Amino acid sequence: MLQLKYPGVYTQEIPSGVRTISGAPTSVALFVGPTRAGIDARPIMILNFGDFERGFGGLSQTSSLSYSVLHFFANGGGEAYVIRVPPKNSKAAKTAFKRDDGGTVESLTITALSSGAASSDLFVEFDPFGNGANPFSTSPAHDKKRFNLTVTDRLTGRVERFGNVSTSSTDARFASTVVNDVATGSKLVRLDVAAAAVGKEGPQANGTIYKLGTPAAAGTFSSDILLQLSVAVLNTDGTANTTGSLTNLAVKVFSNGDAKPVSTLELVTRLSAALNSTIRATQTNTDLMEGVTIEATSFVEGANTFIRLRTSPPVPGLAPPVVAVVDVPDGSVAELGSLLPQAASSGMPTPAAARPPRARREILSVVMTAGS
Repeated sequence: MLQLKYPGVYTQEIPSGVRTISGAPTSVALFVGPTRAGIDARPIMILNFGDFERGFGGLSQTSSLSYSVLHFFANGGGEAYVIRVPPKNSKAAKTAFKRDDGGTVESLTITALSSGAASSDLFVEFDPFGNGANPFSTSPAHDKKRFNLTVTDRLTGRVERFGNVSTSSTDARFASTVVNDVATGSKLVRLDVAAAAVGKEGPQANGTIYKLGTPAAAGTFSSDILLQLSVAVLNTDGTANTTGSLTNLAVKVFSNGDAKPVSTLELVTRLSAALNSTIRATQTNTDLMEGVTIEATSFVEGANTFIRLRTSPPVPGLAPPVVAVVDVPDGSVAELGSLLPQAASSGMPTPAAARPPRARREILSVVMTAGS
């Protein structure tokens, strides 16, 4: 503001109405059309063709858009957006999971964000470990509302994990809110907690979980430690295909005179090795598993140690397996340290209409026996 203190000529600068035109990029491309995979109808920014491969499945003979993106970056392009248009009349795979209460009531529904064949290449897992839920404990009580979710896209190799989510709508980690967040949530699926399941038990865990009892005494085994492994082939409608099933496969985990495992890690390693090597011993059994292996992992929760048996995520193009290991006869594994079953996943997902007609493999039972 001018200070007119004495006669004279004063100059005042008035802001001009002209604004400088800032530069804007003119080389950003937009691609709209069908892709092999990817989120439907959502613009996704990509900075190179690697981003396109991870987000949209890469080159496809049925997608001219994929080759346009390849040529764009090959000729110096630096930034682009892709909007996936799903194939006509395609549907997204949708699967419901049961509550972990032994009943048949649904806990939540997971729907693929990509419609068409790509949506059936997702592998979903639930587990209760490492989130303060006190799994399979009575004091403090097991908080079954808490769980971890892992989603694997077998087509692109993308793996997402959402830990310590809950079915409680008042929890800051409410599963639907966390997974469905556009910015930080899943790029593969949408999760919806059923109205009747809000604040109730979460979904059943995949695989079978055993609580490890008293550790085996040092020394050697006085007899063979055997397993009986049964594998059923399930059709897409959930019914058993008896002609393609494996029943009561004899597995020798430890031989008479073998040194007993001195740690949980050794027990887990030798157990999974015995199961997989026995399966691979014959071509018939190898073909049945289609390259899928049995994995055993251990978890420590407070004073308890757990062993989880499950199948590995299948390679692209194979059916998603689910592992379930059932009762071990009382006293039959005393030398292994009283390995007692605590929970088995019976929450078999409902086949989605969009899935192609191919079989699923489910390991139905592993029964331990002492002696030959």
